[in-house]
Amino acid sequence: MKQCKIDYCIIALLTSIYLFFPSINPTGDVVAYAVNVREGSDLFMPHHLLYNAFGYAVARIFGIVNTMI
Repeated sequence: MKQCKIDYCIIALLTSIYLFFPSINPTGDVVAYAVNVREGSDLFMPHHLLYNAFGYAVARIFGIVNTMI
């Protein structure tokens, strides 16, 4: 039981590090994905089947599709 608590603490620590310290080095593909979501084009890609489509749906729901990137 104690090992299980330690595992959860490690997972929580790594998750918090991941969430609170995002990368400041975006690559070109990140910008391309953002533009695709903004424009609503090329939403389905081979290696990211639902990534752009989900981002587009979230952006449409919250009304942020036509904002500047």
